[in-house]
Amino acid sequence: MTRAEQPQVVDPAPGATDEALAADSRERARQALLQVPRLRRLWEAQVAGGTADALALLVLILLSVQAALYVPEGGEPLFGGEYRGVALAVTVTIAVRLAATLIGGVLLLGPIAGLLGADGPLDRRWTMIGADALRVALLIVAPLWIDWLPDSAYVYLLITVLVTGLAERVWTVARDGVAPALLPPPPPEGAAVRPLPDHPEALRRLWLRTGYLAVPAAAAALVAAALLSNLLATRLGWFSEHQAAMASYIAAGLFASAISVLYFLRLPAAPPRRPVSPLEGLRTPASPAGAGKGRTGAVPFLVLGCAAVAAAIAAASALGVLHAADQGGGPVTFGLLVLALTGGVVAGVRLAPAVLPALSRRRLFALAIALTGLGLFGTGLISDPATVLFTAAATGTAAGIAAHTGHVLLEQETEDFRRPRLTRHLHAVSRVAVALAAVAAPLAAAFIGPHRVERGQFVIQHGGAAFTLMVLGALLLPVAAVVLGRTDDRRGVPLRRDLAEAVRAPDRNAPAPAATGFFIAVEGGDGAGKTTQTEALAEWIRGKGHEVVVTREPGATPIGQRLRTILLDVSSSGLSHEAEALLYAADRAEHVASVIRPALERGAVVISDRYLDSSVAYQGAGRDLSAAEVARISRWATGGLVPHLTVLLDVSPETARERFTEAPDRLESEPSEFHQRVRAGFLALAAADPARYLVVDAGQDPESVTTAARHRLDQMLPLSEAEIRAQEEARRRAEEEARRRAEEERRRKEEEERRERERQEELARIRAEEEERRRREEEQRRLAEELRRAEEARLRAEEARRRAEEERRRLEAEERVRREEEERRRKEAEEEARLRAQAEERRREKQRKAEEALLRAEQARRAAEDSTETQQLPRPAAAPDPDSEETATLPRPEDADGPSGTTRPLPVIGDGPAPDAAEGRGRPEWAEETPLDDVPTLADELLGPHRYEEEDEKGPDGPERR
Repeated sequence: MTRAEQPQVVDPAPGATDEALAADSRERARQALLQVPRLRRLWEAQVAGGTADALALLVLILLSVQAALYVPEGGEPLFGGEYRGVALAVTVTIAVRLAATLIGGVLLLGPIAGLLGADGPLDRRWTMIGADALRVALLIVAPLWIDWLPDSAYVYLLITVLVTGLAERVWTVARDGVAPALLPPPPPEGAAVRPLPDHPEALRRLWLRTGYLAVPAAAAALVAAALLSNLLATRLGWFSEHQAAMASYIAAGLFASAISVLYFLRLPAAPPRRPVSPLEGLRTPASPAGAGKGRTGAVPFLVLGCAAVAAAIAAASALGVLHAADQGGGPVTFGLLVLALTGGVVAGVRLAPAVLPALSRRRLFALAIALTGLGLFGTGLISDPATVLFTAAATGTAAGIAAHTGHVLLEQETEDFRRPRLTRHLHAVSRVAVALAAVAAPLAAAFIGPHRVERGQFVIQHGGAAFTLMVLGALLLPVAAVVLGRTDDRRGVPLRRDLAEAVRAPDRNAPAPAATGFFIAVEGGDGAGKTTQTEALAEWIRGKGHEVVVTREPGATPIGQRLRTILLDVSSSGLSHEAEALLYAADRAEHVASVIRPALERGAVVISDRYLDSSVAYQGAGRDLSAAEVARISRWATGGLVPHLTVLLDVSPETARERFTEAPDRLESEPSEFHQRVRAGFLALAAADPARYLVVDAGQDPESVTTAARHRLDQMLPLSEAEIRAQEEARRRAEEEARRRAEEERRRKEEEERRERERQEELARIRAEEEERRRREEEQRRLAEELRRAEEARLRAEEARRRAEEERRRLEAEERVRREEEERRRKEAEEEARLRAQAEERRREKQRKAEEALLRAEQARRAAEDSTETQQLPRPAAAPDPDSEETATLPRPEDADGPSGTTRPLPVIGDGPAPDAAEGRGRPEWAEETPLDDVPTLADELLGPHRYEEEDEKGPDGPERR
């Protein structure tokens, strides 16, 4: 029992097995992914949507041709009509679809991915449903544009092509964003074999295979729809005018079925994931010097051959509608031609491993490219429709063989860690080549146009599509020659002889591995490190509990020792190539009969340093013998026994020669060209049967080489008795542990149930107490609320009384203050009237006295004028004695009024501020302001205030101010 046959590990995703994913078969890995229910439903939606999208493109091409043939009244047909107009219409339609893919898949990929991200505004599932619904509506309407708007129908068809292409890219981005979340999670540590399954890689291959199969499925659907449309046209004339309508409605139905699948699919939230562009990897992968070209430098030419084949098939499919019209056919012929080309590719991919297994894969690759070119040339040259379809199917089959063989050779040329980048590069280059060829082919057919070639009785009359197919076929022939010249691994051996030997009937000793035990062969050139790896693998396998038998060729038996001396001795240089091959076969027959088969029959693991492949590589590729004959002799000698696994240590002869530590033997002394042919022979054998070979770069350190071999053996090696016992013991312990855990779980559940019952009872009691407490609290709250409300009512009444009393007091106080204010104002008015009367009286008195003084002064002046005598002032009395205590008495004015004991009172000025003397008198601008400006003058004292001063004492509108 191998590790791939161990009991399945229960996976969180129902039905998904990691063992199948870890197995060597990729088919099993893809089938295991489809066991995940939600992922399978998403794949079903992809199958329906992908087939509908391919069918929609074929239908829109047919509708474009129909629109291009329409001739408007008084105008000209599209692109001038006729053959060139139809070819240009097809070219523009395909170009618009490619432009939509470029816009949605490259230019707007980032924004679309952002909108569909985990934090984006668009839901992925509803976006996919909306994209499919949009395409349903467009395909239902598409056949009707020719009836509704015949003059501009082609423009609306181009818009339909553009929108459907953008919708397809949006659908793909949404699918790629959510699909990783549906993958099975990694198995628990120690629960599954190592290495862990590569879920994303298996998912990527699943999407690629689904996309490739969608085109032949769409072509078959187109044929069926066209036949049904022809049947309906016998009753309904509308279908005879719209032969592509039924196919359009079938495509819409397929989109509707995808919607029905997606509607009931619940997609999980997926973490952000970097969107992948269809052109990612277009540049040559960066690698150390020389590593990008592969082990033998053939990678660029293998990529060139694969891309050329893909471009040729795409160009032939794009020319299908034109070539079908040249053959006098319609949609049925177009669908059959596309089905023959693309379906043939699928068949070729499936048949490639079994085609000429004895022929070098590199020569088969170049031969398949050449056959593809000849097939395209014949497809364009032949006029009979049936023969054209047969030739197209054969051409597609040859292209499929070339594609599969080229892919296998590319994998053999690179290490495991570089293969994903190289695969992305191959796909990106192929997509670009397909796009350019699909546009250039109908464009070339438009410029070539129909021609008639006559050479005597030989007449060729074909359209531009036929001539373009012949040109494509002719161009593939030099490509095949370049690929064969740069990648041939059997230089010097005629291709005709190799091909003749490969097509011979196989011998009766069909190769088959042993039914018991496990057989490992370690192959490689001299100096590759076979002995080191054999010992390392033997030690590792013994550690697993296996019986390991380490052997070698030649020299594993007593007879083999003598044969080894003859074969490797330098003195045997005159040995013929045939004798050398027969001696190796004799050693191998004795070796298998006496060492290998007995060990395998008792269940041991046999590791052989060299086996049958060394004879095929050394005597077949290195010498000038037939590799097929050498292999047949060895199979006869061994009874058809082949290893379960052949570990091929690949290293360049120059590196291997540097590792020689002893004198070289007869074979090691061969020139470098011999060892180069031997290396190419080993790689050709590995490419012919990749499932049985593990090619490891022996230029690495020995530990890395051993790790790569363990990686593969860990998946294939049977379980040893010790491992089986350990597994049984582990299973027994697991069962005991499961029973113990089940018992503990049962007890735990019982305990939890008891505790739950007690908890529920306690909760019921607590709830009852809580209810009673709440009831009492509610009653208390109700009483307290009533008391509170009564108290609030009392307080409100008291507050109302207090406020009324305060309001009464306030009103009384205001009334008292008002009366006091009125009384004060009355008294002030009376006092003001009194003071005003007194002031007026004093003013009049002052005025009177001033007038009298003026009169006296005037009289005195006149008297002075009449008398010339000087008036003598009264002299004061004699000065008093200074020592006297009495003071002098001033003379009293004669005109003094009033009592003698009183002094003259000063004039009384109102209570207001003193009038500014400067305000009534204007001062010149040159005058300087002095403190005496505010002192009243004598005239002010005598005559009283001026008129303007009296006006200032009055208000502007009312009585005078104080």
